Amino acid sequence: MDTTLDWRELLKHPGQDHLVQVYRDPAFLAEAVTHYLAAGLQLGQAALVIARPKNRRLFSRGLQANLAVRMLDAEETLATFMVDGMPEWGAFQRVCGGALQAMRRQYSAVRA
Repeated sequence: MDTTLDWRELLKHPGQDHLVQVYRDPAFLAEAVTHYLAAGLQLGQAALVIARPKNRRLFSRGLQANLAVRMLDAEETLATFMVDGMPEWGAFQRVCGGALQAMRRQYSAVRA
């Protein structure tokens, strides 16, 4: 029995609410993230990306211009809900939850 997991297939249809991608190579990260988001876009879903500028540029190249993709700066976003080095739940819900909720009004699902 072959138990090899094809990560590209997993990212097309994750079946979970949460996945974690560990990486060392930024090129692999860009490939994995853009593959995951592009699969959702092909299904009519939207995408929310919270990343550093360098990574946002890498992801943008793979996704091209798409109105269903919203990109936020990681440091700016973190600064809106971190208090004394810890996330403050209410602020997190307002910022990240609010962004997701706004996108869900237009799209069946949002990949983040």
